Amino acid sequence: MAKPRKPHINLIVLLFVTIAFAVIIQYQTGKEQLKPAPQKNQDRPDFFLKNATTKVMDETGKIRYKLEADNIYHTQKQNESKLSNPKITAFNQDNNTWVITAKNGTLPDHKEHLTLDDNVVTQRFKKPIETRQEPTKSDLTANTKQLTYYTKNQNIVSEGNVIITTDSTVINGGRMAANIPANTMEITTNVKASIKPKD
Repeated sequence: MAKPRKPHINLIVLLFVTIAFAVIIQYQTGKEQLKPAPQKNQDRPDFFLKNATTKVMDETGKIRYKLEADNIYHTQKQNESKLSNPKITAFNQDNNTWVITAKNGTLPDHKEHLTLDDNVVTQRFKKPIETRQEPTKSDLTANTKQLTYYTKNQNIVSEGNVIITTDSTVINGGRMAANIPANTMEITTNVKASIKPKD
């Protein structure tokens, strides 16, 4: 006849199993905590805007300039926003309108400038552009590969090859500077001009 097991032996075995299980769980939990947190994809945009328009006003409430773009996206890796087909429309006190277009643009975070590149065209219109089907002709057009638009003082600077065209003159040069409030544009290096005589 088998002898009954003593209850204190069963309790000791149960206690040992419980302690061992708790140690295993604690060890596994510690391993999970030591694992590095998954890193975010820094190249992935943290915001994306489609058909975006931004207007900046002056102290009197008038529009100083308007920025439009087909797409604007910003990534954490680069502290800047990328723009596709950006268009800047700027105004001055003389009611002249300046329009700058390009294929690409870069807007750095917390900076007061915007860089445009690839087929950059700057046009100056003596009067506000009317909203009608018939296009308004600019009195001055500048073509360049790249330029910087300074948003605070509304200056434009281009260090690349520039071609400025008016009704009677074509000017080529290496550096162009324009001041929208003063309504001026000039080429300061390697200037070559071609004047078309009037009929």
